[in-house]
Amino acid sequence: MVSTREHPLQTFLWSDFTVRNKREYTYRVVAIRGQPGALVEGENVEVRITTENEDRDTHAIYFNRGVAGSQAYTRKFGDRRPDEVPNREAWRWLSRGLFEAMLDFVGKARGPNSAVRAAVYEFNQGAVLQAFAKAPRFGCRCPNYLRRTSDS
Repeated sequence: MVSTREHPLQTFLWSDFTVRNKREYTYRVVAIRGQPGALVEGENVEVRITTENEDRDTHAIYFNRGVAGSQAYTRKFGDRRPDEVPNREAWRWLSRGLFEAMLDFVGKARGPNSAVRAAVYEFNQGAVLQAFAKAPRFGCRCPNYLRRTSDS
């Protein structure tokens, strides 16, 4: 990995894929100037933030880590695919609670007063597809395309 301290960027878009919810963090961004091999720190700014709790009873918003967190993933799990990491630990880390929250939410859709509507991207997670497929069996109104999903 190459440090931006030695190879500075003129602009950047930055995310921290290691944060946990309901925690305080302080980030420091430093302007680096000079010639390669003779860089000097310039102005800097510190920002203190508190991360939110994803689940707020009535509404919840989850973001998984996905591909964008690849450097943090490699630091944590090395050069292993998620299915090569024991106890689904890598999958849990990548999910950041999204997988579990989605299964829980869809599982609560029971009875004629329940309905499930979803806007999803890359909808190919077997357990989630099965949860959507089972919802109509419990009286939940679901779009037809979800009813055609098989149990396999």
